[in-house]
Amino acid sequence: RIIDVGLTGLALAAVQSKPRRLRTPAEQKVIDTGIRWLLANQAQSGSFGQRTIVYSTSSVIFALSLAAREADAELRPQILQSMKRARKLLQALQNTEGREYAASDVDYGSYGYGNDERGDLSNTNFALDAMRQAGLPEGDEAFAKAIVFLQRLQNLPAVNTFKTSTKDPKSGAEV
Repeated sequence: RIIDVGLTGLALAAVQSKPRRLRTPAEQKVIDTGIRWLLANQAQSGSFGQRTIVYSTSSVIFALSLAAREADAELRPQILQSMKRARKLLQALQNTEGREYAASDVDYGSYGYGNDERGDLSNTNFALDAMRQAGLPEGDEAFAKAIVFLQRLQNLPAVNTFKTSTKDPKSGAEV
């Protein structure tokens, strides 16, 4: 049985959107218990989850980043260390030279689900947002490399310099 910690991360992030002063003791207990459970389910690699690692790890970072703001002196260092490990994992999962992608590859700078799957806008958005919340400086090269991918999604020759050709499925002619 695979437990999807990513869904728990999203739920805990949502519950924490209620200001702490307005939460009931039962709501706070759910948050505290959930955050500790998330921390206990981080893999040595820094990942959370087993299937959609980028989504799961990112959503847990969302919950942890909110929890870190109000955590006590004992729990806050654990949360920050966990987020740092998760951020490093996400940095390593970006489709760049470290994963044998060249700047000329269509998926360069993107994120997929965490395996060898193609990059997509949703995973890329989640990963970039999570890394930012986990303390990655805005000048980090991960953001510059992601811009390469994002520009390739635009139908605007001024920013999309990617050159490729495809075949029309009906005629077989190159387009």
